[in-house]
Amino acid sequence: EPYNIYANYYGTLPVYNQGSVNVNNIRWNGTSALNLPGTFITPGIHPNTTISQEYGTEIRFANNRIGLDFTWFKYLDKNIVKQVPISSASGYSYLLLNADEINRKGIEVVVSGSPVRTKDIRWDVTFNYSQLRKIAKAYYGGDSIRDGVKIGERTDNYRTWAWERSPDGKIVYGSNGFPQYIDHVINLGHNDPDWEFGIMNNITYKNVSLGFSFDGRIGGLIYNGVEQKLYEGGMHPGTANKYRDDSYADNATYVGDGVVVTSGSVDYDVQGNIVSDTRKFATNTQAVKYIDWVFATYVNGVPGANMYKRTFVKLREVTLTYAVDTKLISRTPFKGASISLTGRNLLLWTKVPFMDPDSYDGGGLPEPSYRNIGVNLNLKF
Repeated sequence: EPYNIYANYYGTLPVYNQGSVNVNNIRWNGTSALNLPGTFITPGIHPNTTISQEYGTEIRFANNRIGLDFTWFKYLDKNIVKQVPISSASGYSYLLLNADEINRKGIEVVVSGSPVRTKDIRWDVTFNYSQLRKIAKAYYGGDSIRDGVKIGERTDNYRTWAWERSPDGKIVYGSNGFPQYIDHVINLGHNDPDWEFGIMNNITYKNVSLGFSFDGRIGGLIYNGVEQKLYEGGMHPGTANKYRDDSYADNATYVGDGVVVTSGSVDYDVQGNIVSDTRKFATNTQAVKYIDWVFATYVNGVPGANMYKRTFVKLREVTLTYAVDTKLISRTPFKGASISLTGRNLLLWTKVPFMDPDSYDGGGLPEPSYRNIGVNLNLKF
């Protein structure tokens, strides 16, 4: 199947590759050797192209105490340059061409207001909402599905191995007492969030102001590599049980919670949807060593064993500020002064254990998040 390529300066020009100065101990006046590239470039190839549309409106009500900003956008990415494997009998390994078309579309909404506005007290609040979707519009060669994504579906699918399950969601175990997985990769869900939001508040009473903001993302999958490492090292709280002690004593006493197939079979399509299912089930009763089960399930098992919704809400920042009365500094060289106490990343609400999903970039283990508290003194001359 095709895959993306990041073209260099000569990525779309039919040029030779520079080889070694010394090839087979033959040197031609010190000139570097040249060799034929392994990719054939389609004549007339075009650069990646993006066609964009964006529409928005800004509305204010009640003497600017209520505001609404709305934006809808759509981008069509076309002529995407990709490498397609071809038969080496042609003299090349790949064909470089313009391939797929992807739609990126979404909305952004900002609602602002001042619920309270008096002589001494003012409260301003802003709420923002955003949503982005990447949709497959066309594939090279007229394909209707690629990498588990059909035309018209989201392209940010999380595609990997998964446990086989019964129709009511129970894990299917093999005769060896360990979970068994579907025989090919499937779509587990999506990487990108369903939507994101933020709420910013600022409350002022005379010379004192309090600002605080929340934000978060709803939906999207995340692989919990921290949990996997905790299981691998035997440090996960869930491993502190009598079954682990039995396993150290070389006793197989742990029975996994699930079912076994007594008859029938199941077939899946490329996306992991069940096409046909004639299976009959019974409760799993095969005992195994607990440590072996942990490694087979959480350490060396399928990624879905440590998969979570990436949903979180975070108290991003709180700032308490006192502005010094100008009368108190009238005899000083300062025209204004204020002191602030600021805290960042103070609270986190999420069902993802052992880690901050906001700090995960999709690589290996996430970077640790930090809670910062500081004091700021501002003097104006």
